[in-house]
Amino acid sequence: MSRKKQKITYNFTPNALFKGGDSTELNACVGSNGGPYDLIDYGKGFFDGAQEIIKAVRNGALYVDVLVYPVCFSFRHGIELYLKSLLKSAISFNGSTRQYGKNHSIDEYWKMIVEEFENFDDRVIDKTEFSTVTPIINDFVQIDPTGQVFRYPEDIAGNAHLDGLGLINLDVLSEAMAVLHEILENWHYRIEDILEYRRDGF
Repeated sequence: MSRKKQKITYNFTPNALFKGGDSTELNACVGSNGGPYDLIDYGKGFFDGAQEIIKAVRNGALYVDVLVYPVCFSFRHGIELYLKSLLKSAISFNGSTRQYGKNHSIDEYWKMIVEEFENFDDRVIDKTEFSTVTPIINDFVQIDPTGQVFRYPEDIAGNAHLDGLGLINLDVLSEAMAVLHEILENWHYRIEDILEYRRDGF
């Protein structure tokens, strides 16, 4: 015997969705209220959010076959945001005249970052970490070059995404993303610390 679904009602009023509420611990400070936040802040949110979803899946709270898509999308978007910020900082660090267009190509951003980083003194960042970061970036580029694959089941021409890829293990993904996130964040803070030192006239 099927269970009759209870009708869900919600008294919604216009402009009432994005606002503070009574549960103050769940009120997120956005915009200039605690910000302004930058690409790194947003990127950290996407990395951390994906890891929290994986934790919930490990605990059996969520359905892995559906949650894999926002997890992968969040990691990819987090990568994109970090790379955009790192490229901007690297250009500033080098006094470079490099111009670049805004797009979703993490492959393009990563190649430009490597070129800019090659001009860094070896004491700024550990360039041996390229050998860790590059394969991870390349894997995402191979599977999702435009940032669309984990957002929709098919492309605008109706071709199925992820055709031929049968499994994605969230433990494997989580471990690699934790390593990548740490490297990208360390690079960011190392470069920003030196830029701040320069701005202070030292």
